[in-house]
Amino acid sequence: ILRYLFARLPISVCHQPFQAVVDTAQILDWTRDPFDRTIVAQAALGSSPVLTADESILAHYEHAIW
Repeated sequence: ILRYLFARLPISVCHQPFQAVVDTAQILDWTRDPFDRTIVAQAALGSSPVLTADESILAHYEHAIW
């Protein structure tokens, strides 16, 4: 699946240290969902966009797109 996606989309694997992601996720207080916190924290470390339909993420993460 990754080979297929890499060949067709401008994507790459994130190389952020996981501890930095966890540290950033811990300060996000707008959700208790650990997956939302981790996804947004990882994106936030690089000011990267997140493609989502989740209204909470759209309301709280400035780089969220739908």
